[in-house]
Amino acid sequence: MSADAWSVCPRCTARHDVGYRANEFREDYEVYGAETGTVTVEYNGECQRCGLKLSFTTEHPIPGWQPVNEPIQGRIQSQWDKVPAGWFVETPKGDWLEVGKTSLNLATGKQMVTLIINGEAHVFPRDPKGEVWIRRGSLAPQDTSDAIFALEEAFTTAILHDEPPGQS
Repeated sequence: MSADAWSVCPRCTARHDVGYRANEFREDYEVYGAETGTVTVEYNGECQRCGLKLSFTTEHPIPGWQPVNEPIQGRIQSQWDKVPAGWFVETPKGDWLEVGKTSLNLATGKQMVTLIINGEAHVFPRDPKGEVWIRRGSLAPQDTSDAIFALEEAFTTAILHDEPPGQS
């Protein structure tokens, strides 16, 4: 948002200058940046008669806001064929899922990845040279009730088959 306005100059008013006219102090201001998480206010004011000036810019972070793509400690980019079992991969929607194993389907020649979703193993085809964000370590519990649908949508593929836990 930006605007300009004319106001009464406080210096001219206090001096009772001869020839003083009301509304000789021009004010320009702009407020922007909410989409970045920091609101910026820019102000410029100047009297056209006596030259009194004020200019400032101030920034105010929005409390409690954090970037969605803020780097996660230990997060690195890797190719699928280099992701070890027990590590976590980030889905395109930002969820983190544990890799149970990676394998080659000898019948089809496709490389597969087993992801653990709500304690169950689900197998997906993967591009061995495709890039993925990975990290090691444990994750806090999260609601993954829609994880299978999100993965199918994000990786544009259907689940090929399910394996009971411990069968991978």
